[in-house]
Amino acid sequence: MLTIYGYLILFRHLIFYFFIMLFYGLFFLIYDYKMNDTIETNIVLLLRQIVRAIELDSKKLSTQFNTTPAQLLALRGLLKADSRTLAGLAEEVGLSSSTMVGVVDRLEKKGLLVRNRAVIDRRAVNIIITDAGKNYLKNSPKLLQDRLVSRLSTIDDSQKTVILESLEKVSMILDAEDIDASPVLDSGGLV
Repeated sequence: MLTIYGYLILFRHLIFYFFIMLFYGLFFLIYDYKMNDTIETNIVLLLRQIVRAIELDSKKLSTQFNTTPAQLLALRGLLKADSRTLAGLAEEVGLSSSTMVGVVDRLEKKGLLVRNRAVIDRRAVNIIITDAGKNYLKNSPKLLQDRLVSRLSTIDDSQKTVILESLEKVSMILDAEDIDASPVLDSGGLV
């Protein structure tokens, strides 16, 4: 049985590949084919609605709250422990260490976290959330993926299995199974 992060990773794969299709104009090529106007067209339109919801949520976070989903998840990860290393935080959030460097840089510039060298091993750097970061989290909006996870939890397992199998099939149709994606629903850059 897949975890919620498994669903999110699969969903991220699907959305990422769909953006690639849009970028190269394949979205319009699909419409040029003689499609069944009731089923295939509706599938494409529903995928477009999902992509658009992610775009709008990311834009809202960026413009109204000057943040990204990855930044909020990083702050949440820091709230769970007194301090974390960059690699530990990246693992907690489900992002690569290189992506997490950019996330931490931006959060540090905002004063929401600090980096401290470990006393025993000076090579190690601990990342610590500040009081400003804790306050920021208290007033932060609920992420789109939080709403998704919350609503998925109200569905019985058989329906979740159908959703998962359907998304896996769409991912396979789009040749997106091997695309690396983080469990963060965001349309733009993650940092």
